[in-house]
Amino acid sequence: MVHEWEIYNSLKQINTRKATHSADYPSWVTRNNAEVLAKPISNIVNSVLVMGIYPEIWKVSEITPLPKVKNPVTCKDYRPISLLYHISKITEKFMNRELAKYISKDDAQYAYTKSLGTTDALVKFVTDVSTSLDKSTTYGVQSLYLDFSKAFDLMRPDILANKLLSMNVSPCMIKLVTSFLANREQCVKYSECRSSQLPTKLGVPQGTISGPILWNVYVSNLNPSPNTIKYADDTTVYGSIEKKDVIVEEKSGRDRTISLNTDNDLQTAADNATQWSEVNAQRLNATKTQYVLFTLQLNAFLDQPITVNDQIITQSNDAKLLGVVLDRHLTFVTHVEESIKKSRGAVHGLLTLKRHGVNTSMLVKFYRTRVLSILTYAAAAWYTYTPQYARDHLERHQSLCLRIIYPNIDSYQQRMSQAGILPINEVLHRICTKYANKIVSSQQNNRLAIFVPPKQSSLGRHSERLADRRQFSARTALGSKSLFSVLS
Repeated sequence: MVHEWEIYNSLKQINTRKATHSADYPSWVTRNNAEVLAKPISNIVNSVLVMGIYPEIWKVSEITPLPKVKNPVTCKDYRPISLLYHISKITEKFMNRELAKYISKDDAQYAYTKSLGTTDALVKFVTDVSTSLDKSTTYGVQSLYLDFSKAFDLMRPDILANKLLSMNVSPCMIKLVTSFLANREQCVKYSECRSSQLPTKLGVPQGTISGPILWNVYVSNLNPSPNTIKYADDTTVYGSIEKKDVIVEEKSGRDRTISLNTDNDLQTAADNATQWSEVNAQRLNATKTQYVLFTLQLNAFLDQPITVNDQIITQSNDAKLLGVVLDRHLTFVTHVEESIKKSRGAVHGLLTLKRHGVNTSMLVKFYRTRVLSILTYAAAAWYTYTPQYARDHLERHQSLCLRIIYPNIDSYQQRMSQAGILPINEVLHRICTKYANKIVSSQQNNRLAIFVPPKQSSLGRHSERLADRRQFSARTALGSKSLFSVLS
């Protein structure tokens, strides 16, 4: 049972700036009158949880299309965000709390998980790849970036119910989840226009609180490879290629074509993912699936492409994973260039604000939030691998932005001092150090234990220092650039 004081706390925390269904009453009324409404709303929430029946009026979604690209043309360029009743979201919050008691952690899932995020998934992937390439027996690391089309919209309630049943979720909760997804209706609202309501038989509306946890349940058995990283509907599988399994054929010029004398484990992973998508009514989009071979060898290409849904996935020189561009040699030069290019729109906005007479303190704040946030995104995963010329490029870009803010100051050092900003490379280094310390001090979460400190021994300080050196020794230049090797 949900206590009245828990409902009261939830009502006081309602964000009144978030839009709700047009037929809903204003959410500020609930927040400002939480003392009066806590008891009746707690009775409603408890009735829903006990009876396992979700109110029909709460299952009507109002879709507001938000553009996913700069200039949307087709319906696919929009993201359908559902506007719901705010009391419905409060009920979902406590429904999720009950579900969480039954659901075990998925070690491969980094989305919608406490204390984990995109940076953790990227650091895990990059560290695994660089560690494998640092071994003398490894020729390369294959990686496949799978894309599911309309993943949340194609979730089948009956399949989800079976997965919940296999997790020993109580029948009442399964009944409630099924009721939550069944007989839903939706309409589209754009500006002042509103379509008629139509029923939806599949999926969970985007914008619900229960959507993330139900998706994690849905993909809990999606493990196409021992090396799998999942972030929401993005799934990455990868694996090492041993030198003993590689046949190298020299081509004209400097190109090399390699082939495998064994079965390709990545193809097996792709077949497993395809089979899972068929069983679970998902669409594996082969056209957006990418394949990259990470290797220290120059101009090496595998002549055995990966096949997904009977479509050939050819090898690419780079791929984007969770917003970070990964090139086949892990230099991240392309990512730095893409980040600077992405921030140019914000730099143009900075210039426009300067021309309109906005004060310097606001311009500095704009730079920190709109430009610097792009340049430092997930820095712990890529910064230590970047060459010096890429770091210099970042520094010049920051210098340009500060020159816009302080045109009358000639020295870059004086501009940084005036704005209270450090050199961007120092900022990035501090981000990496802070993240590494977080990993080292994390004892409760094994997935964050990418770096394991050397065990304490009774060999004496000199021997311990030697053990530390062996712990961080790297065979290749790439291995010596890994986050924990650099910061050790």
